[in-house]
Amino acid sequence: MDGFVADLTAAMRRGLERGSLEAEEIDTLLHAPDFDPVAFDTFLAEARLRGVRFPEDSVDPGSDPDPVPSVDHSITDIERRYLTEIQRYPLLRRENEQELWTAMRGGDENARKALILAYLRLVVSIARSYRNRGVEFLDLIEEGNVGLIAAVDRYDVDRGVHFSTYATWWIRQALARGVANQARTVRIPIHVLQMVRRYVATERRLERELHRRPEVLEIARELGLPSTRANRLRTLIHAIRTLDVDLGGDAYHGLIDSEALEQQPSIDQMVEMQMRNQHLDELLKRLSGREEAILRLRYGFYDDKMHTLAEAGEQFGLSRERIRQLIDSDTTESTSVH
Repeated sequence: MDGFVADLTAAMRRGLERGSLEAEEIDTLLHAPDFDPVAFDTFLAEARLRGVRFPEDSVDPGSDPDPVPSVDHSITDIERRYLTEIQRYPLLRRENEQELWTAMRGGDENARKALILAYLRLVVSIARSYRNRGVEFLDLIEEGNVGLIAAVDRYDVDRGVHFSTYATWWIRQALARGVANQARTVRIPIHVLQMVRRYVATERRLERELHRRPEVLEIARELGLPSTRANRLRTLIHAIRTLDVDLGGDAYHGLIDSEALEQQPSIDQMVEMQMRNQHLDELLKRLSGREEAILRLRYGFYDDKMHTLAEAGEQFGLSRERIRQLIDSDTTESTSVH
């Protein structure tokens, strides 16, 4: 029997014997190295049907009396701005939350985003307990936000647990995985996506002013960037557009929403970037492990550093031409899967 499935079976047996499961038992499942989200949700549904009670988590998104400590030298200015800005999104009253769940189930993306924004403080509260593990606080928050988004998308009121409890489980799972895998994270970092937005905004503005498509050097000059970095950004933008074909253009256009391109992204825009970024990540994961790694390395998805064909070839023990062939075929494959 698969290791994680065996763990779920043992937990179910204990839950049936006692009529409930302890918080520590749920945490053990969430932190399993072979954690399977589908199996976990199936386990929750079956346990509820068989009368097993789950612990309601004590973490409250609004319980932190001082979300932005005035005297905490471990918090950077950018972290303090983030913590201040999320206070703009009020906690939801129960009836308002139910209305949002109903709207989201009907396909309302604004309701989905409103639910995510309302629980950002919960992510911060939980992320604090994962500090001092070699990961920057904002990176922890980003990992936790991924867990929150997954919780919003997967939650089913019929599972018999409050959303705050369900979200706490998924946020903890994402944080634990993020801390363990930070060195090989595969999502495009938020700061890179912000630079993509600035690049596209500048390109559009110059195109209006010059009545032609601007050269990379002109864009680089406006942004105050070396031409090599501007070239890397243009290549990354091309990669995002290519991978976006399978999504009908939504991912790329969501990342560079024209209404706010000239400004620093707000919290809700950053959350939307993360939501879109997950779609891009899912596209890449449809490729084989080596093909995915080659594309991520070539286009700078790992570290915001574009790599030449020769560099990618050296990394994988392949010729420059073979890397080019793989990239051409992989890009075609990733955009033709429906």
